[in-house]
Amino acid sequence: MKFGIQLGADAVPQRDALAASGKLNVLRFPVCPDAAGTGFHSGWTVGMLDYCKQYGIAPHCTFGDAGRNYPADFSVFAEAFFNLVYSKGIIDASFDVGNELDQPSWIHPSTDMTGDSIFLAYQGLYKSCSDGLKRFRAAHPYAVEQYKLGGSAASTGSWFTQRLMLWAIEQGHIMDFASWHHYGIDKTNARLQAEIASIKAIKNLPIYITETSYDPWFKSNTSKDATDWVTQFYPPKDVDVTIWLSNCIGDSAGIWNVDGTITPMGNVILKKLGYIP
Repeated sequence: MKFGIQLGADAVPQRDALAASGKLNVLRFPVCPDAAGTGFHSGWTVGMLDYCKQYGIAPHCTFGDAGRNYPADFSVFAEAFFNLVYSKGIIDASFDVGNELDQPSWIHPSTDMTGDSIFLAYQGLYKSCSDGLKRFRAAHPYAVEQYKLGGSAASTGSWFTQRLMLWAIEQGHIMDFASWHHYGIDKTNARLQAEIASIKAIKNLPIYITETSYDPWFKSNTSKDATDWVTQFYPPKDVDVTIWLSNCIGDSAGIWNVDGTITPMGNVILKKLGYIP
């Protein structure tokens, strides 16, 4: 299983040290447009591609974050980004369509939108990214296996991803992996394993948990319980990639605290990876 973290603004020296150790396989960050909405943000996007190239890390890039000034033709924007990644000499990369776009707020601040309305809007975004990657693959056929597209990176477990898979398969869109976010108390991974089984019943795609962390249960049980969980249940069975929060956000604790110190759970995980003794 590949281990990744989500790009955070804090604990940069710690992230750099982890990257330099060779223990960090994947770095997740958004594909951000520039202020004009015609190019790519020089820091978050272009700079992070250079960072991944420097350390030999596979970038995991998210398209379609809420509230960003994307161009109207998202298909062209996506294709341009695939070409940008290629121009950096990066041969292994994955691309998530969306970041918790199962939430109504990314389309309209109203909270009365139905699941159908949200999914219809998401379909357009996913099709655009798939079309852009199809054109890129036609021009670079040897990059087919290295550049992977998937989704839905939903916040509500795998149900949104299941719906995406059924639609994408029927419509002939590219879907190389299934992704969603996994939080909450799941001490035996029973809930996660049930979600994985529901995905595999549709198609045996690789499973990417593209955002995960632990909650206050692990914060208040940071010795034996946390250690036992990592020892027995991490990495989760049948998961190909797990991407952890790098920093603490609210009650969800990442690998590091905001001051750069390692959280108790982060300490256990990094020990199991062999990064720290």
